[in-house]
Amino acid sequence: MALMKAVALLIFLPVLASGESLDTRLLERIHTGWESRHLTQIMEKTTVLGQAEVGLGLCLILSTYGSEKEKETGKLGFTSLALTGPVVSGLKYAVGRERPYEKTSRANSSFPSGHAAAVFAVSSVIASEYPRLKIPAYVVAGAVAFSRVYLGRHYPSDVIVGSAVGYGIGKLVYAKRKPILALTF
Repeated sequence: MALMKAVALLIFLPVLASGESLDTRLLERIHTGWESRHLTQIMEKTTVLGQAEVGLGLCLILSTYGSEKEKETGKLGFTSLALTGPVVSGLKYAVGRERPYEKTSRANSSFPSGHAAAVFAVSSVIASEYPRLKIPAYVVAGAVAFSRVYLGRHYPSDVIVGSAVGYGIGKLVYAKRKPILALTF
């Protein structure tokens, strides 16, 4: 946990020192500077992969129809999502940062990105269970995180912290996999 705090502090120091102007400049550069009809279509489809329901669906399919190892992966992925959700919700409510281009409730605030957290939580479990899938898993997760900024739904720091939260929880779940897998439902 101390490592995550240190990483978060390093990420936020430049943002805090510049009064969020770096975060806003990066958002504008990506959201408006890279805008194209084709890339927007791709990003709208990509961002869906970060919905918790998609991760839960994948975990359910693995847990129900997979091999023994795939069932374990599904259970660990589900656990990582189950732990990530409350952490993200708590941070969203505590921080209450407005989204870049829309007004939302405090519970659906911008910081941190729930999509990034969810996809990184599942991806880190998959990457740990199947090392040969590490690069594809993190490419998908990174694309989802990028899509949130490209589409103007989050500031870059929102997705960085959401990604770190999901990654950290996924890695923690994998490190504690033996007692988790011993649980029966």
